[in-house]
Order: sequence, then C-alpha cells, then structure tokens
Amino acid sequence: MATAPSSSISRNEKRAPRPTRARQASLRLPLALEDVEAISQLRSVLDAAAFSETGVRQALALEGTTTLQPGNEPVSLRPLAEGGQLATLIKLFLLGVAVDATEAARWLQPLELDRLEAMGLLERAPKGVRSPVQLFPYRGVVLASDRYKAGAPGADPYFVLPVNPTSITLDSLTIREPVQWALDLGTGCGVQAILAAKHSQRVMATDINPRALNFTSFNALLNGTPAVETRLGSLFDPAQGCQFDLVVSNPPYVVSPDSRYVFRDGGLPGDALCADVVSKAPAFLRPGGFAHILCNWVHRRDEDWSAPLRRWVAETGCDALLLHYQTEDPFTYAAKWVQPLHLGNEAAYARTLDRWVDYYRRLGIEAISSGAVLLRRRAEGATWVRAVELPPGAIGEAGSHILRIFRAEDYLSGLDDDRKLLSEAFQLAADHRLEQTLTWQDGRYLVRDTVLALDRGIQFRGKLDPLGLHLLSQCDGTRLLDGILDEVAVTAGMARPELEAASLSVVRKLFALGFLIRIER
Repeated sequence: MATAPSSSISRNEKRAPRPTRARQASLRLPLALEDVEAISQLRSVLDAAAFSETGVRQALALEGTTTLQPGNEPVSLRPLAEGGQLATLIKLFLLGVAVDATEAARWLQPLELDRLEAMGLLERAPKGVRSPVQLFPYRGVVLASDRYKAGAPGADPYFVLPVNPTSITLDSLTIREPVQWALDLGTGCGVQAILAAKHSQRVMATDINPRALNFTSFNALLNGTPAVETRLGSLFDPAQGCQFDLVVSNPPYVVSPDSRYVFRDGGLPGDALCADVVSKAPAFLRPGGFAHILCNWVHRRDEDWSAPLRRWVAETGCDALLLHYQTEDPFTYAAKWVQPLHLGNEAAYARTLDRWVDYYRRLGIEAISSGAVLLRRRAEGATWVRAVELPPGAIGEAGSHILRIFRAEDYLSGLDDDRKLLSEAFQLAADHRLEQTLTWQDGRYLVRDTVLALDRGIQFRGKLDPLGLHLLSQCDGTRLLDGILDEVAVTAGMARPELEAASLSVVRKLFALGFLIRIER
C-alpha cells in the first residue's frame, strides 16, 4: 500500500546533478547592458510603433480579448503583409522572422543596427537580420527572454522562458498594494519583479540562472525600473537576513525525475522543493507581508488535495489561502510535460514517459495537484487556513479580490456563532453579474436557473434559488441582515427560524468567496 508521498520521499533520492557554479560562470550571457542610451532609445522606438499588447494583438488580427502568449503566435504572416514599422518590429522581435536589413534600419531609427547587434538584440541572417531573443509586450511592459520554439525550449538547460500561462497566473493572483520591499524568488525573465516595481520602493530578484538575471537586468533598464536589484543564488540563499512586504515565486515546481531545465526541474525529489519554498517563506516576511507561491504537490488518490499543503503551512505563523486548480494522475501529468520535448520522436517520447511514470511509482505518488499557496504573516494571534477550489478558465487580475477574501476570512475565523452575521450590513461586489436561463412553458417564459458570477478576479459562479436572489437584492450596504430576513420571511411566507438557517449558510459562503462585502462601521 502506498504511503503519503509528501512525508515519505527521501531527500537523498538519486537525481541528475544540478549545474555547477563553474558551469554558471562559463555561461555566455545573452545581452550586453552597457549601452543604456541604446536600450532607452529602443523602448522609445517600440512605444512609438505601438508595440504593446493591444497594438500587437490588433496587428496580428487576434480576436477581441484573446490573450497574446509566446508559442501561440499565428503561423501565418498574412496580417503583416502590408508592412510598416509595427509589422517589422513584430517580425523581428516577437515572431523571430528575418527582415531585410534596409527595412529594419529604416524602422529602428535612430538606432543603428550595429549597436543592436553589439547588444545581442540582432544578428546577421542570410536574408537580412533577425533577433536571437524575443521581446514580448505584457501589461504595459516589454520583456526580453529566450525564444520559445516549436512548443519546446530546446536543449539549453539555462533556457529563460518568456511570459507564459503560469507567470500570467502568478501575476493575476498577486496583491498589488504599495510596499517598501518585494522579493521575486526565481525571477526568470523578471516579469514579476518588473511588475512589482510599479508598487514597490525596492525589488530583489533572485535566480540560480545567470542568464535569467541578465535578462532581468536588461528588462529593468528597458522598462525604466531602477528599483530592481538582481542576486544570484538558489532559492532564499541570496535573501538571507532580509524581510519583505511581498514575496512572489514561480519556482521550478514540476514533479520530475530530471534536472534538465533550471526553470522546470527543482533538483529535489517529488514536491520537496515546493515544500521548502512554502515552509521557509514566512521567515522572509515582515508582519502583515504576503507571499504568493505557485506549487505542484503529490498525494494519495484518496487523500484530500489540501492535506499536504496544510502540513506545509502548519506552525508557520501565517494565515494561508490554499488554491487548487486541478489534480491529475501520474501518467497524464507526465505526458503533459514530456510530450512537447519530443515532438516528432515517438520512441524517445515513450521512453521518457515510461521513466517518469516509473519514478512516480517508486515514490508512491498516486496523484499530482497544481495550484498556489498564499501566505500572510501574522504579528500575533491565532492563524487560519482556508482551502478553495478555483473555477476552470483563466484568472483575471485578482489582487483586490484575494485581499477581499483574506479580510472576509479574518472576520469569519473569529466567529463563534454565525448568527452574529445578522447584525452586519453587506453589499454585493460591484463586479458581479446575474445570468438567467428562461424556458418556454404554458405560453410564457419562466426562469429555470439563476447564476451569480464574478466578472473580475477569480470568476467564481454559483446557482441561486428565488429566495437567495431576493435576499441578495436587498443587500445594499445600508440594511442589517437581520431586518432583511424579516422582510424576506414575510414575503416568502416562511417561518423565520427555517429561513435564517438556510440564509446564514448562503451569506457566509458568498462573503467568504468575495461576492459579498461587509460594511465596516
């Protein structure tokens, strides 16, 4: 019988060796940083051409609010056929297409091609010039990174990923309150550090990969964020002795038998790296500080997904919001990570897949979950832990929503009786909507279903019955819940005790998920 993987994996499990410091020192860094004037001029050229998320999406004829993501660019250059400055810059820096040198020189003025070549942004090609790195616009910034090719990062273990779905998720979950000092642990191309610099006086960006720190330093210059400081080292080692108001981390969380890629493989068995990051993060938080950490973790098939995470956050002195996205069986999980690295080589794909699945079997891993751990360090008092299932689909900018959930749980965790909710006034969050499904019956339309949904942040959804809809429609922030229930009981012809029991359960749940906001008096 399999044992609990999170507690039974030995840290002495034999693994492929991590890259050495000597190997790090010999790495060729992708970009030169000395020509600060040229970097500033490049940003001016990009801005003048509308090289932004919106501008690029429109130029590539991506529909509506389709998210622009590296590795998912249109394979056809037809939308760019008319040419022009933006089309040329997209070909060069986003799609990696060779461009005629004369055309490139025309649209990059006042920058000379030689200066960009010396910086590492351009190289000569048989049909002109091309860029060996990718420039990607995201949320008002532009980020340089390695170029993602054919769905796989290539052979370089120090490959630096561009903005990708996981970095977008971490950004979306991060609380964007003004802070003094932020830490981006495992910064990669620096996306989290650059975004944190918009609301932080100082940002420390750490990584074990010197190429990642090179890209981050370039991106700090390109985006005018001098508050970003880079430090080389593993996990929290470069931050020893420091405490932060905000920690964000998209660590190498993949549960893998390999150490092939620095950005993916943590070098520890099972989920031990994620457990280390979560358990050590509180020591680097100031009281009231938040940590946002993406994780993968292992557990038994019959074990609640939150059980390992609860063990990780126990005795940390932090409130913890545990977010669960999905759980996969080992074979499905392995296939997702292995297949893109073996496109066109089915035999190698099968061998690697068998090796990964055998690794999971040896460690007793029956299920692998993904999600995030959000921590807030307490100055004093009892802490709480809450586990929440994330709805399917993308997460919008959820920082304010996450903060709403933390504040709601602060209140709810101190309640000894839900009837105390009766003396509170609530109002519906402004970013909600109602969806009703109508059916035709007896010559008229009747409401079949009513769904309450959030439009922003974490887009929770839930069905409402007519009583629930009537109740919520009266929650305008001015009336106590007690008085609202009196009115609803009369309207519905129900006994007050019966209505109260059902209503308190609904109000508590909607408050906890951020649908309802308590009006503080």
